[in-house]
Amino acid sequence: VGIPIGYNWSTLTALVGWAYGWVGLVDVVIGSQMSALNGYYLDRYCFKSWVERKIAGLPEKKRTYFDAAKSVIEGGSAGFLMQIVVRVSPVPYGISTAFLSSTCNINIFLYLTTTLIGTTPGMITMVNLGVVVRRLGSFSAAAAS
Repeated sequence: VGIPIGYNWSTLTALVGWAYGWVGLVDVVIGSQMSALNGYYLDRYCFKSWVERKIAGLPEKKRTYFDAAKSVIEGGSAGFLMQIVVRVSPVPYGISTAFLSSTCNINIFLYLTTTLIGTTPGMITMVNLGVVVRRLGSFSAAAAS
């Protein structure tokens, strides 16, 4: 499931739930952590200047929001909570990974911990969807129930 590009993360997670049931949640957790780890190092060391150029090209008001979020994230305990909020929010996974890893000066272990905490609700939800669809036999039967 740890694919930083390609199919949508939630689609793959639901398919893992359909194929493996609740045991697949272990695969989803490991895959998501490996994807976060790969994204962290790729964004930090290969795409940092590109991400910074993209942020610099934004209107000043949006850059101000990025700067405010960055200062909170790099702060103390509020930074821990802010990273979790970024992961729980509907911001696409790749964008939040690029922002957290290439623009914020955060520790890799803290980054992986907040990623695990912030993405776990979505992982459980999507694996559950796959399990329900498997039990009912199709997406249309699941939607009708």
